[in-house]
Amino acid sequence: MKIEIPVKAAHATLVAELKDCLDDMMDSFDARGNGEEFAVFHDDLEADKAEIQKHIDALDLIIRYYDEVPS
Repeated sequence: MKIEIPVKAAHATLVAELKDCLDDMMDSFDARGNGEEFAVFHDDLEADKAEIQKHIDALDLIIRYYDEVPS
């Protein structure tokens, strides 16, 4: 069975999912800073926050790219 999705719908879904991932990473970063969250990547708090920040920066870059590219 083959399912076809219009390009605009796929584009909108991709951007929405990336933004959800970004929100989750930002929540994890904030929670780690407040001592409310378990480790995401590393047991060491500062190493974990640094890795989370790398993922936040990468997601932000990708989202900005896809928001600028017409679907």
